[in-house]
Amino acid sequence: MKGKFFIPTILLLIVFACDEKEISDIQAEQFVKFYKNYSEFSAADVTETSTGYAFVGTSKLDDETTRICLIRTDEYGNSIDSAKYFYRVVADQIYNDRAFCLKTTSDGGFAILGSSRNPVTDKQDVIVIRTDQKGNRIWSHVFSSTGILEARHFEIDDGGSFIITGYAQESDNIKRIWLAALDNSGNEPWEPKLLSKLAPRDAVGQYVQILSDGFVITGTSKNNPSYPGIPNVFVLKTTDQGAVNDQYYLSSNTDEEGNCIRVLDDDHFLVLSTVKTATGTDIALNAVSFTSFPHSVDWRKTYINNGKNVGCSVFKAGNSIYVLGTTATTASNSAICLIAADASGNQKSHSDFGIASELTAMSFRPVSNGGFIILGTNHHSDRNTAVALIKVGPEASF
Repeated sequence: MKGKFFIPTILLLIVFACDEKEISDIQAEQFVKFYKNYSEFSAADVTETSTGYAFVGTSKLDDETTRICLIRTDEYGNSIDSAKYFYRVVADQIYNDRAFCLKTTSDGGFAILGSSRNPVTDKQDVIVIRTDQKGNRIWSHVFSSTGILEARHFEIDDGGSFIITGYAQESDNIKRIWLAALDNSGNEPWEPKLLSKLAPRDAVGQYVQILSDGFVITGTSKNNPSYPGIPNVFVLKTTDQGAVNDQYYLSSNTDEEGNCIRVLDDDHFLVLSTVKTATGTDIALNAVSFTSFPHSVDWRKTYINNGKNVGCSVFKAGNSIYVLGTTATTASNSAICLIAADASGNQKSHSDFGIASELTAMSFRPVSNGGFIILGTNHHSDRNTAVALIKVGPEASF
């Protein structure tokens, strides 16, 4: 089964205020909304709230500075209140901040993960922002180093602490897997860790999940002993203090990047990746087992197999697995794709959103009333960008 949702080009050029209150009978189950506050507004992450949805993105202002932007909506995608902006100001100078990840907190507020330009080194720092339910800042915490720090993803554990992964790049220009934590008050319970400190080549933490006794990270590393120098997917387990206790490479003689990991249990994981092919890239889904040694891939499925396709995120709901990605057949033609598979990764359906447009996938979540909320960025022909918020029903297609 394959569904396609076409978005006419003229529609993509309209600036949407997203405050229309006339609700159709089916709008709670499916809608498409666009948000454009400046000429460049790119999506980062979306989450469900008690009243609807919230998402973060990066707004580029006319003076070329960038700010983290938080927008809350009702269940129909209509904006609630005004957008909230976050940026660092030092000596009256604004420094570029960018959004990466968004979580809701136990009190109904938000936690935002982003990057902020260091006013001293002019390199990237990691910033975590904690807000109340309306998006007003409660506190923020900045991780700095002498080089570049960039966080890609974080999760919140049962105690309200934030577990963060990304990479650190110091003077030798090698990227190393970075793991850090903050408690609910913005304090560091333990020192950030470089998990590939002695590795001679680049390694980046892309996605982290929480285990019963620690954390598991996936990403991309060039340090696989079997294929040194070739980007390979890794799965790395740590203690609850960030000490490495196990690691496994999904060995490949071609470039493959780790995009997302989901925990089935402490020893079984779904790992989403993007693998290079002779004609482009494919989306791959891997079931990884740590129950025996050496560890293994129980099964592996690839999807689309045509053009340049990039994995974004994966969820398991009941007996089904859902994969979000971007599919592109030409340099200026991309769409968001949503793939439904059975518990063994066999594809059941495939829906495309934004055929003949330039939509790219950034985030999605299963939602409480059934279906999914999807966040993406629409790239216009005049190089302007807007955020797209898409709600699909339980059948995962329009």
